[in-house]
Parts: sequence; C-alpha cells; structure tokens
Amino acid sequence: MGERRGSRARRLGHGVAAPFAALALAAGLSTAHAAQAQDTWTGMLSDGTCGADHAAVASAEGLTDRQCVFECVKALARYVLVDDDGAARPIANQDAPGLPFHSGRRVRVTGELDGDAIVVAAIEAAPAEPSDDDGRQRSGRVRRP
Repeated sequence: MGERRGSRARRLGHGVAAPFAALALAAGLSTAHAAQAQDTWTGMLSDGTCGADHAAVASAEGLTDRQCVFECVKALARYVLVDDDGAARPIANQDAPGLPFHSGRRVRVTGELDGDAIVVAAIEAAPAEPSDDDGRQRSGRVRRP
C-alpha cells in the first residue's frame, strides 16, 4: 500500500509539474520577447488638446505649460508624447506610473507601439531640449546662459 501511494504521488507530481514548467517557460519567453520589442522615445509629455503648443490655453488662463497639461487632463484630455519635430504620439496606457509627475516635462519613454500609440513600460526625466549649432533650441526659444 505504501508503494502504491508513493507511485501515485510521483505520478501526480509529474502530472502537475509539467504544466507549471510549460507555463514558466512560456512566461520567460514572452518576457524575453517583450524586452526585445521595446523602443525608446524622447520628447515632451503633453496632452492631446494642446499638443506641442500650450500658448493659447496657458496664456488665456495665466498657466505654465505644466499647469496647462494638468488642467487639460482634468478636463479629460489624454496624455501624448510630443517629439522634437512637434509630432504628438498618443499614450495607450493613461494610467502608467509617472505620467502625472512628468507632465509638461521633457521625458524618455520606454515601451512598445500598439498601432500608433505608445504602451509605456517606463518613463524618466530626459536631458534638456537639444539645441542647434547656433545656440537656439529646436522649438525656437532662445537658450538662456
């Protein structure tokens, strides 16, 4: 009787372990695939209402660009990443950690594309806006010494 239990337990153990091993292998492969598929974008974290230019709303309300992003998002605008050429790319996961903290600031976003939207995996502060050789920022604003 003891041998029967032992062999039955071994059979159950092998039967249970195989699916778990398959799941662990699949999870490892999908994680490796996700890590390979990620890209990085740099730009200004803004909102879909104003995009690259907050002048109209911000000046009318007496707000900074950052405050303008907060107000637009409170009014249900969606976060976007505006690249150095002024093109806005939507953020797919609007609840990604760090979006409110980095609003209106230059960021580096790591993630992957879902259609034309970025699914954010990580977001961090990026260096100041790149400048042209004449000392002017690409946005047209003069760099201050």
